[in-house]
Amino acid sequence: MKNLLKIIFSLSFIIWSIGNVSSQTPGINLTTIGAINLNSDWSIGWRFSTNVALSISALGVFDEGSDGLSSSHPVGIYSDAGVLLATGTVPAGTGGTLNGAFRYVSIAPVILQPGTYRVVALHLLTGGDTYAFNSTGTFHPNVTWISGAYSNSATLVFPTTLLGSGTSWFGGNFIAGPLEGVPTLGEWGLITFSMLLLSVCMVYMLGFRLSLGGFGSVSAGAGIPFDAPTYFKTLVAVLLVTGLCFSMFVNYFGYSLTDADVPGILINSPILAYAIHLWKMSKKN
Repeated sequence: MKNLLKIIFSLSFIIWSIGNVSSQTPGINLTTIGAINLNSDWSIGWRFSTNVALSISALGVFDEGSDGLSSSHPVGIYSDAGVLLATGTVPAGTGGTLNGAFRYVSIAPVILQPGTYRVVALHLLTGGDTYAFNSTGTFHPNVTWISGAYSNSATLVFPTTLLGSGTSWFGGNFIAGPLEGVPTLGEWGLITFSMLLLSVCMVYMLGFRLSLGGFGSVSAGAGIPFDAPTYFKTLVAVLLVTGLCFSMFVNYFGYSLTDADVPGILINSPILAYAIHLWKMSKKN
């Protein structure tokens, strides 16, 4: 019995983990490169907005021909107020990881809250590496392109000049995903399914045994084992732990609660509490 319980808990955790993996996606995947250019020293890129918290895991620069860079390139993401939030340097040659038309370097994850930002890469005339101009592509599902952005400078700086709609310059880029470790709306559905699966399996295996054992105030009228005192104590503990975990995510990891979180917690906490209370009953029986 103990081995079967371990298997069920493991399967439930695997299902939850699969649903909780965050897809890491480039800010833009270029599909059409309209032109390339390099006529001065530029901190050049684009202005964008995001409607959810994003975890930035890599910064990249355009690699014409995907055959390596002639020089290294500092890349940065700035807030719309000019604060540098994330930075990294893509090395010369093929040292950076090629993904589409860009080469990337990994960075320690940086959280971007919903808002507006600018991503740029430094392109020096002496470096010889071009940037993409008037190009189109597929954007990250949570990212909206606003305009091109640049500043004429020999060092990486905040791009103060913005270009209107239809003018796109892609020097810098990034790879991002939803904030890891906290479920999205679709993932809450998988978590609910896994919790229900866990509970059903435990009821199936333990219900008959508990009924025969006459444990406490177990209700066997509908064939579903239930001990009210154990359940409600467990539910309180689950809600407290869940609240503590989300509080830590919000206060220490920059997570923003979504519309899915509150109903997700309210639906899944009682289910999880019921599964744990079944486990407690089996231990006592």
